[in-house]
Amino acid sequence: MLTGFAEIDLVGTGLTQPYLQQVTAAAGDAVCNDLWAAAASLAQRFPQPSAERDAAIRAEILAASRFGPVARALLKMWYLGRWEQMPAEWRQQYGTASADENRVISGLAYKQSLVWRACGTHPPGARASGFGTWADAPPVALVKGPR
Repeated sequence: MLTGFAEIDLVGTGLTQPYLQQVTAAAGDAVCNDLWAAAASLAQRFPQPSAERDAAIRAEILAASRFGPVARALLKMWYLGRWEQMPAEWRQQYGTASADENRVISGLAYKQSLVWRACGTHPPGARASGFGTWADAPPVALVKGPR
């Protein structure tokens, strides 16, 4: 719901557990459990993608002082394969954790980053696309972005 990709796409990366461990270790069980509950409530109220659901996500999660920074860090992690430390204001209010530091999650996280799918390309240096293919734009039908 938050990334714009289907659950099957996220599970297919093989990164759901490492990402869950990272966000929980960095933000804490209490914040994450409340965030998951808020997301579940939104999913129940808005089971299908819609402008209303998008507005509710922005208002109830992304704009919330407690959830917003965590959700944005989680989004960045899915799209870039790295964790970015929570803002200083958030850390002062909700606490700090040793896992909350700027870092690349893993080589797999780089390869499976959603940014490559959203752009319809491959991660440089990680998946060869074939000699000379860089010279041609991908066919529009092959470009697959968020749903």
